[in-house]
Amino acid sequence: MKHITRFEYGNTRGWWVRIRRKPNPCSKLFSDGKYGGKDEALEKALAWRDENLKTRPPLAHPIQERGNKQVKTGVPGLYVVWPKRSRETMPALGVSFRNHEGRHVGRTYSIKKWGLRKALWKACSVLAQGREPAKQRALTLAHKLYAEAFKKIEPQMEGIMDKVILEKDGE
Repeated sequence: MKHITRFEYGNTRGWWVRIRRKPNPCSKLFSDGKYGGKDEALEKALAWRDENLKTRPPLAHPIQERGNKQVKTGVPGLYVVWPKRSRETMPALGVSFRNHEGRHVGRTYSIKKWGLRKALWKACSVLAQGREPAKQRALTLAHKLYAEAFKKIEPQMEGIMDKVILEKDGE
């Protein structure tokens, strides 16, 4: 069901296909009434999506690093973020990915609450469990992701966290 959403608003019911690839994104609504029912509209939507995906360029990388661009984690799906609704200036670690079932998973782990190492371990564990359904392989992957991310994040975060602590002391 990638690129297809069920659309129900007011009297309109149907399947909405959206392909958001550059340089020319496209979308189309397949309404139940026009196409003879929910199942028939879905069949048409799937066919239209498949036909249009053939002419679109493939995505460069399905998972891209995001969040604060000054702090590189080295692990796709793991990023550093400053919570917007919080009064704190302490950053957090976030994960965002699609698990092995195709569902989106997003979590944030506070560095203030857990500390850098524990927050990083929690984030890497969730990321590994989402990528690898087998428990033992997920644990091995979590260790690998943690080691890779920690050696990149730790030196970058020292300066940022020192600055945050100094700013708090100056208040």
